[in-house]
Amino acid sequence: MKNIQIILLFFTCSFFSFAQNDSDLSFSQLDKSPLDVVMYRDANKAAVARVIYSRPSKRDREIFGNLVPYDQVWRTGANEATEIAFYKDVKINNELVKAGTYSMYTIPSENDWKFIL
Repeated sequence: MKNIQIILLFFTCSFFSFAQNDSDLSFSQLDKSPLDVVMYRDANKAAVARVIYSRPSKRDREIFGNLVPYDQVWRTGANEATEIAFYKDVKINNELVKAGTYSMYTIPSENDWKFIL
């Protein structure tokens, strides 16, 4: 379970890099919401999980509570739903998640988020 928390923390930190100003990004003119991939490996370098997502660019907009309403299901990601692949069975909040590929959605609120696979 600690590994999954690390994966979600890494994904969250990577995902929220959208708060950067577009002028700071060297490829900002090519894709306003660039595709990104995060891979998590275990101590033996074996793949445990992969997350593919598009990073939305903030561009001086209020995102959460405005562009993305609070307390509604959000297709997490800019261009399409975020995809997460588990290469082996994992536990998240004491729930078994079978190895496979899933879409990830969220329900953001002001104080917390719910993650949906």
